[in-house]
Amino acid sequence: KTFPKPDPHKLEEKTRETTSIVIVRHPLGRLSSTYFNKFNQNSFKFQRMNDLVIKKYRDNNSTEEEIMTPDEYIRFVTDAVNYKNGWTNKHWRPQYLQCPFCSMDFTIYARFEDLHEDTLYFLLASNLTSRLDIHLMKNQNHNGKSAAYFWSRVKIQSIRNVLRAYTNDLQMFQYSADQYFRDINLQVDHDL
Repeated sequence: KTFPKPDPHKLEEKTRETTSIVIVRHPLGRLSSTYFNKFNQNSFKFQRMNDLVIKKYRDNNSTEEEIMTPDEYIRFVTDAVNYKNGWTNKHWRPQYLQCPFCSMDFTIYARFEDLHEDTLYFLLASNLTSRLDIHLMKNQNHNGKSAAYFWSRVKIQSIRNVLRAYTNDLQMFQYSADQYFRDINLQVDHDL
C-alpha cells in the first residue's frame, strides 16, 4: 500500500508525524551511472538524444562509435544545467532542484553510497523491519571500474565545468570531487 499524497495545506503537519527519508547521490556518480544505464546500453528511449548530442558536440572528423563519448555527454549535461537553470532531464538534474530540501524537514538524509546502512537505520527508525526484506536492494550496479573508465575519458576542462554546474549539490550534501576520484582509484592530476 502506498502512502496517499497529502493535502498541500496539511503537508507540514503530515511531515512532522511521518518518518521521512531522502536519498542523495554524489553528482559525479549519478552522471557516470546515467551514461552507462541510459546511453551505453542502446536504450531506444534515449537514442534520439544520443544522436542530437553527437551532432552538436562531436568533431566532424571524428571516427568515434555511434554512442556519445563520456566527454560529449558531460559537455551536453553541463550546458543543459547551465542554460536551462538546471531544469533538464531528471536523471542529471541537480538534486537540490528536485526535492524541497529547504522547505521540508526530512527525518533521515541518506547517501546512495551508504545506502545499505542508511536503509537499515530508516527501517528501524520507522518500525518497518518486519514489513520489508532488508536484503533486497535494487540497482546495485555501480562499480568503481566503470566510473573510473568513464571519468578517464572526460577532459579536465569538462570536469571543471561540470563541478561548477553541480556546486550546490556538492556543497549541500558535503561531497568532494577529490574524494570521489580517490574512491574510484582515478588519478586526476590537475587542481579541480
